Amino acid sequence: MSKPEPQQLNVSGIEATPITMNEPQPESYAALLYKLSNHPPFQMFIHERHKQQGIEDSQSFAFEMATKDAQTQGAEKLVEDYKHWHSQKGYWPNENPIA
Repeated sequence: MSKPEPQQLNVSGIEATPITMNEPQPESYAALLYKLSNHPPFQMFIHERHKQQGIEDSQSFAFEMATKDAQTQGAEKLVEDYKHWHSQKGYWPNENPIA
């Protein structure tokens, strides 16, 4: 007596998602503005643009105002203005303003 044929199960119509690791993801401008709002130079840049006194949380203020500026003039222009301001200030030589 011989063994019966093995049973097989196949799935069709579903493609496997390739596994990727450590691939750089493009950073959205909202994420970049949030990251920048944690840096004191960027906070200083925003405070100089929006002269307001008595701010308790400069990080939240920087993110809020940067978001408003990005909506009105565009996030790319805001980041370029910040890079220019950073280099003109001269306080942080050889420092990447976005890092």
